[in-house]
Amino acid sequence: MLARNSLIRTVLRVASALLGLALTGTLAQAAPTVVDANPPHVIRGIAYSAVIATGAGGVGPYTFVANSGLPLALTLASNGTMSGTTCGTNGNYTVSVTVTDSTAATGTGNVQVIVNAAGSNCTLTVTNASLPAGATGTPYSQTLATSGGTAPYTYSVVSGSLPAGLSLSTGGTISGTPTVAGSTTFSIGVADSVGAVGVRTYTLVIAAGLALGSTPSSARQVGVAYSQSNVASGGTSPYTYAISAGALPAGTALNAGTGLVSGTPTTAGAFSYTVRVTDAAAATAFQTLSGTIAAALTLASTPAAVRQVGVAYSQANSASGGTAPYAYSISAGALPAGLTLNAGTGAVSGTPTTAGLFSYTVRVTDGVAAAATQTVSGTISSAVALASSPSAAAQVGVAYSQSNIASGGTAP
Repeated sequence: MLARNSLIRTVLRVASALLGLALTGTLAQAAPTVVDANPPHVIRGIAYSAVIATGAGGVGPYTFVANSGLPLALTLASNGTMSGTTCGTNGNYTVSVTVTDSTAATGTGNVQVIVNAAGSNCTLTVTNASLPAGATGTPYSQTLATSGGTAPYTYSVVSGSLPAGLSLSTGGTISGTPTVAGSTTFSIGVADSVGAVGVRTYTLVIAAGLALGSTPSSARQVGVAYSQSNVASGGTSPYTYAISAGALPAGTALNAGTGLVSGTPTTAGAFSYTVRVTDAAAATAFQTLSGTIAAALTLASTPAAVRQVGVAYSQANSASGGTAPYAYSISAGALPAGLTLNAGTGAVSGTPTTAGLFSYTVRVTDGVAAAATQTVSGTISSAVALASSPSAAAQVGVAYSQSNIASGGTAP
């Protein structure tokens, strides 16, 4: 009886142990692993979608995450599918992938992806055919544009350098204020979001800063041609001229295309005006001109008080208006014999030696070659003479009569 009971107790202990093992024990499972799906090659610029990784071991289903190594602009979905469009560099890419199974067990492995061909969609074109010229001291701004590829675009200088004072933003704007004149050649590169690239070479001309030179008119008087030049240099042609302040002398006008102020002044007096030049880049420069328009040149003549052989002759000719200095000359006729003209003062003087009619024209010329004239005419009388006749009677008590008769000279 005792032996039977001992056997029963032993069987029960074994059964209990086996039952506990079934209830609490687990069978060991292998960790999941990443399997390279040997995907097709990627063609640059062409949309791609293919499974690159599958799972093994563990308990499915599996999810996948790329840790590193994907080609530019491509992504890995949780089901192991890589998709997108890339214009990245050709080559063999080792993509690190982590797989997770349904029990949250993980494993990491590598998948090989090959990019080895280029499609036409990987070429970008900077569409600006050329860059407008600039000028030193004048703010400059020009934005580049690109066709093809997938925005956004990123720009950079890939060879050469921009003119001093200018810079290029990653968004494609060349801006700044040039500081040095000259011609500069450089290349601009552009890349898009999937790695497409393009390059364009430019030559940018920076002109000297706009300046305005002015030359005053040599003649500034009523009735005499006025010509005052204003000439722009530097900047960017064409140039446009205008009067920005003051007023031109009456009778003159400004040529907006050449900057020349010309005409014939009609009114004497002071003047002041400012010439402004504007170039094609909207830069400006200024010059102020001022002065006085002189009255017209005139000549006044005063006849000689005495016009007689042997008596001093003095005839004044006096200029007014115009522009000094003055120069006098005889332009017609002839001075009476014995007389001369002072070319600096206009005085005709001397002692006539010959009686008779005379006529001469005095001409005065001023500093700008304006001229005025006066004609002087008259008669040079002969020298005075006295004829005496003695009295017939020269005796006390007898009437005395002796005549003296003047001739020549100037009566009375």
